[in-house]
Amino acid sequence: MTLPLDRGQREWSKFEETPGGEVAVRVTSTASDPVDTIMANVAAGAATDATFYYYLPVDGMKFTGLQFEWTAGTGTVTVTIEGTCQGLVTVPSSLTYRDITSAIFQVASWTDDFMAIDNSGKMGALSYIRVKVVTLTTDANTAWVLYALQVA
Repeated sequence: MTLPLDRGQREWSKFEETPGGEVAVRVTSTASDPVDTIMANVAAGAATDATFYYYLPVDGMKFTGLQFEWTAGTGTVTVTIEGTCQGLVTVPSSLTYRDITSAIFQVASWTDDFMAIDNSGKMGALSYIRVKVVTLTTDANTAWVLYALQVA
């Protein structure tokens, strides 16, 4: 397939022809492209009643979104978000964290599926955040997934 030549170059500059003849949208990666991460994917039966920590660097991020999905099991889960201003290091678990859930999201914690969006950029003033998941269940099928999406 040949790209039409009768349209303005500006409109068609966002398209390109692949070697196979298909037309595709040209994508140019920039520093502001969203970065999505699966922070945790805990399979059924892999977790016991305990506290779990998941770390995410947020230094300089304009927007950060988190989504927690309780995918299987019964019982209770409590999720909070903690942050630190301590320097960027290779071992984020060695830093001291403080609870920021209420300060940024106006809730003390979540006890079920949730989506938390920091569109104010407050978390970007921190080095790392730590998502704290506390489970209390006797169900061997307990499972969850934690997603993150960031824009620099």
